[in-house]
Amino acid sequence: MKLLLASLLAVSAANVFAPRVPPPRSFDFTHDVLPILQRQGCSSAYCHGSATGRAGFKLSLFGSDAAADYAAITAQFGGRRIDLRDAGASLLVQKALGRLDHGGERRIVRDSAAHKTLLDWIAAG
Repeated sequence: MKLLLASLLAVSAANVFAPRVPPPRSFDFTHDVLPILQRQGCSSAYCHGSATGRAGFKLSLFGSDAAADYAAITAQFGGRRIDLRDAGASLLVQKALGRLDHGGERRIVRDSAAHKTLLDWIAAG
């Protein structure tokens, strides 16, 4: 009985004094990612939002079709635009940073809020 009581007290104390870890952030593609693409001009008529897209990548004009944009980024061409094992190695991130050839030049700045959001969204799966 004493052993059981001691075990319960130890577990209770561990729960009370354990540091609280915030739950992982949940992302909403429409509210977290699409606005970044819109602000950077990626979904404009002059870029990937044009009728035919650009360089094999087509987004809806001004993010008007979030489901199609999500599919284009995550599933088209076997999902090659994102790397779930290494978010920083994702084509979406590398091209936006200007690290890989991208006709639209660099669109986001390293370590900016947009960069961190894209990395965190990809890492969240």
